[in-house]
This record gives sequence, structure tokens and C-alpha cells, in this order.
Amino acid sequence: MFHKRKSRNIFWRNIILSAARKQDFFRAFGFDESNSHLLEAELLNLALTVEVTQVKEVERGTKYVLIGSIRTPIGRVVTIATIWMIERN
Repeated sequence: MFHKRKSRNIFWRNIILSAARKQDFFRAFGFDESNSHLLEAELLNLALTVEVTQVKEVERGTKYVLIGSIRTPIGRVVTIATIWMIERN
């Protein structure tokens, strides 16, 4: 069994991708500049319909992890983890 703090750190390291890797991931499923509005709509729908999986307090604010599925332009449904942050003023 993982120690709670250790498993959280592993979880965060595994879901954070570089911008280039995110771009490659979404392009592989048919998202590009011509249909970026579709990705925006899918991400907003995910944010409105799934439960928060994890909360992490960081120096700049609070990060929320949401895991859910989005429909892609090539007709596939993929499960992704998204991180949303509310910054402190």
C-alpha cells in the first residue's frame, strides 16, 4: 500500500505533460487550430460534469484535478486528466 503523500506525488508527476506532448496528444485525436473550439467545448463540458478527483494547494493557489472523457473529432472517446487552478490574489 502506498503512503498517501507519496502516492499523491507520483500521481501529479504522471499527469503533468509538457506543452509539446499535450499538443501531440490532442493532434493525434484530430484536434488542431481549425477546430480548437471543439476542444474548448469538450474541456468545459468535462469541467461541468465530473467530480474533482484531487485538490492540491500550491504557492500560487489551489489546483483541482478532474478526470473524465471527451469526444474527439475522429470519433473516439478518450479519458483525460485536466488540471484547473484558482489563483490567489
